[in-house]
Formats: sequence, C-alpha cells, structure tokens
Amino acid sequence: MVEPAGSLAGWAPGLAHLELPPSDRRPLSAALADSANWTFDSQKPLRYDEVQALYVQPAAAEERRRKAP
Repeated sequence: MVEPAGSLAGWAPGLAHLELPPSDRRPLSAALADSANWTFDSQKPLRYDEVQALYVQPAAAEERRRKAP
C-alpha cells in the first residue's frame, strides 16, 4: 500500500507496474478494515478471559524466570 498514488515509482522503480491506478483503489480505511478482519478471522479462537492488553502481560524475561527450574 503506497500513498500518495504514484509514489511507488519514486521509491521502487522496478515495482511501479504493481501499483493500481487511482480509479481502481479502495479507500485506505476500507483496506485496513478488510486486513484487520482477515487477521482476526484467520487466528485461533480465544476465550474472552484469555485476552489481555500488552501492557498488562508479563515481560518475556519475567516469563522465562517463572518457567526456569
């Protein structure tokens, strides 16, 4: 996804042919929503009580310390 339209040619000239013309593009918000929905649909189901925000999850070092013999 490259914004604004036509920028891919400046950043990666060899890939410019992959860019869609502006008339064929969807709004960025719709593309992001589709991507988020696909990500959620393709993941394993979680129970509500298994979901935690990242800021309340233990740090990786703390997890390793807890599992060490």
